[in-house]
Amino acid sequence: MSFKTRNELKHIVYEIMKADSNKAFTKDDIKNKVYDYLKSENLLTREFVNAFGDIGWGMISLKQAGLLTNEKIGKHWYWEVKE
Repeated sequence: MSFKTRNELKHIVYEIMKADSNKAFTKDDIKNKVYDYLKSENLLTREFVNAFGDIGWGMISLKQAGLLTNEKIGKHWYWEVKE
């Protein structure tokens, strides 16, 4: 998987979350929204499917950049766009 694809996926994750920034998402929520976006935009390629396995890396990278926050509630982690 290319570095470019990972960065594109990270950007898509952030933009999707930012579009609904008043909501917290689980990683599964984010994966489903990203899949729907990629499918609707005809961007669902082998590289993006492979990058899905690293979607958590992208979210942690966005957190380290100060763009996302996360909180564990029960057994689930919820991710939000940092205001």
